[in-house]
Amino acid sequence: MRRALGWMVATVVVGCAKPAAVFGPPVLSHPDLVCPTGAFLTGAVPPQGNEAWCARLLPSGATVREGPSVRWHANGTHRAEGAYVEDEPTGPWLYWYPNDVPRMAGSFQGGVRAGVWRTFHAGGEPASQGAYVDGKEHGPWVFWSIDPPVRAEGEYVLGDREGVWRDIGRDEAVFRERRYRGGRMISVRELDQ
Repeated sequence: MRRALGWMVATVVVGCAKPAAVFGPPVLSHPDLVCPTGAFLTGAVPPQGNEAWCARLLPSGATVREGPSVRWHANGTHRAEGAYVEDEPTGPWLYWYPNDVPRMAGSFQGGVRAGVWRTFHAGGEPASQGAYVDGKEHGPWVFWSIDPPVRAEGEYVLGDREGVWRDIGRDEAVFRERRYRGGRMISVRELDQ
């Protein structure tokens, strides 16, 4: 009798178990988080937590991220915002520094970076811009430094620097050329100013 009662209690407890993602700090509503049909809101917004996202329960009992997601820095400012499809970041994503200045922006496709991405220095000035193909830098890229103000321009071929890269000063004059082959720098030439 005692063994049968123990088995019944175990069955009821196991049968009523909920996915781990449902437990934790209370979820508060958030206007940026409208979950798609079949998904539910989980996580917690500040001050109770630093991330809230939509999830979908799989037949196996596991959960996957499905729909919008928002993350916050410890100081309560936005850290990242975007969406997931079947647990992979998908579509446009925005990232911020703790001072609420944009840090980077771009899109994901199939869980990897795709299309044009832009990064910014902590003061909001542009830091880089270029495209990704299959998660690798590809095509023309530009990098900006602040001190000294220099712009570097060149091409990537599936993640490797290729060809001539030029360093350009504030006066728009090219002062250095670097040659790359297969991602390796093969020569540097300083130009007269």
